[in-house]
Amino acid sequence: MVPGQRGFTLIELLLSLAMTALIGASAYAALEGVGQSRVAFEEKSAELAQLQRFLTLLGSDVRQASGMQNRDADGGMEAPLIVSDGEETVLLLNRRGWHNPLSSPRSEMQRVYYRYDGEQLYRGYWLAFDRVEDGAFRERPILDGVKSLSVRALPAQQTANIDRQWTPLWPQGDTAAASLPAALEVTIELESLGELTRIYELLPQI
Repeated sequence: MVPGQRGFTLIELLLSLAMTALIGASAYAALEGVGQSRVAFEEKSAELAQLQRFLTLLGSDVRQASGMQNRDADGGMEAPLIVSDGEETVLLLNRRGWHNPLSSPRSEMQRVYYRYDGEQLYRGYWLAFDRVEDGAFRERPILDGVKSLSVRALPAQQTANIDRQWTPLWPQGDTAAASLPAALEVTIELESLGELTRIYELLPQI
């Protein structure tokens, strides 16, 4: 030791070590907080992307909705659009413009459905427009964390048998069996994002 200079006392060394440990712990906590924030941000972004994909798919299906009827598995005629209240399959519709890049021998019409099992929302379709020909179908989940889902239809016009009010069931009687509503209202509640309502207008049939 150089004469006239004093070394660190034990207390000073202990204080220095304590301060270093405190700074290290604070830095670690800050980094951990950043990591948690990043994970939360990525999870929220993934949920928003999934929701946007569902809304885009549904919007495309509704815009391409057709009033053409199809045959069910028993050979009977089905309504071109069905809204069910309290059923697992909440919406079925016939749509035009089924993309066919391989030029397969099939119709450009497609029977699409949306099914909700209490937690997840699925979109599916049948491989043949008339199911009496082929009942095979394809289905995949499109939205997770769904707390509730409801679909309502708005009749196109007032008639003697149909009130022009939002209804959770479509069609309404035989007079509407081969018709489409004017619009669909879809309300969905998600665990993390809350409730969202969208209204989709259906194009007039030519």
